[in-house]
Amino acid sequence: MKKFILSAAIIMAASTMFAQQGPRTWAECDDCEVEQVTRLRHTGDNNVNDIDQDGNNNLASVNQFGTGNYSEVDQDGAANQFGYGGSYNKAWVYQEGSNNYSDIDQLGDNNVNIVWQEGSMNSAVQLVGAGWAEGNYAKSNQIGMDNGSEQTQYYDNNWANSNSIGNYNDVIQYQSSGPVNQAAGSTADVLQVGDYNTVNQKQTGSFNVATTEQYGTGNESKETQSAGSYAYSGLWLTNTSYVYQNGMDNKNCLTQTEGTTGWNDSAVYQYGNGNTSSVIQTANSLGSAGNYSTINQMGNSNMACVEQNSVGMNN
Repeated sequence: MKKFILSAAIIMAASTMFAQQGPRTWAECDDCEVEQVTRLRHTGDNNVNDIDQDGNNNLASVNQFGTGNYSEVDQDGAANQFGYGGSYNKAWVYQEGSNNYSDIDQLGDNNVNIVWQEGSMNSAVQLVGAGWAEGNYAKSNQIGMDNGSEQTQYYDNNWANSNSIGNYNDVIQYQSSGPVNQAAGSTADVLQVGDYNTVNQKQTGSFNVATTEQYGTGNESKETQSAGSYAYSGLWLTNTSYVYQNGMDNKNCLTQTEGTTGWNDSAVYQYGNGNTSSVIQTANSLGSAGNYSTINQMGNSNMACVEQNSVGMNN
């Protein structure tokens, strides 16, 4: 096991390995408490919407202007006799005002759902799963004050995108690739500009890619990637994480666990003062390509810790 601690007054470009240390103290990301959201609130005053569509190639479009908005879209493909859910369904929800809340539930393949909220007290929840559940796209765009967002995608080749511009935002995205975590993976990316933002991205399966970009002060980002053991098109599948934070007192915690045929790859870039970064990587098998970590910090009083565990010697 190798562990590296980096702490400097001024760091122009730090992507390096310093002296080995003793027992682990900070590297476990115990202080990255980013699990939040769970808003799901709606308080009267006009505008309620409920759409239920079964089958394939359906389109649901909702536009709500005002206060006290609530929208729910359910595209489950129940009419499909094989039980695989619907395919090529599209849901679009636009909410402008306050007290907004939107919930989209899609089952099947190649579905698209987009929630765009502008205002305050916003919360968006999306779920994609059932059947093969491949090739789905979920997007949440929130501009306002007390925003949330929680996106969940099951199975293969799914993409989740979330943008938060405002205050008090926090995003949770969870993706699971393959019914038994043995299928080519998922992509998740988050962009946050504002205050008190947090991100918690979790991916299981193979060939996962997570990207987090945050601007501001006091942001927290936590990524957890756990790869399966599956070779796709002759490639060794891997976990890849990219984190960019620009501001002060930001924190990133990343945990990557490789299966038996891939590698872990991470890059963290932090610009500002008082930022911290923790990376823990584990390669479980002799057949793995190992762990790769890069941390670049520019500013004052920053700290970085990298811990790499490998059955082989590929750190």
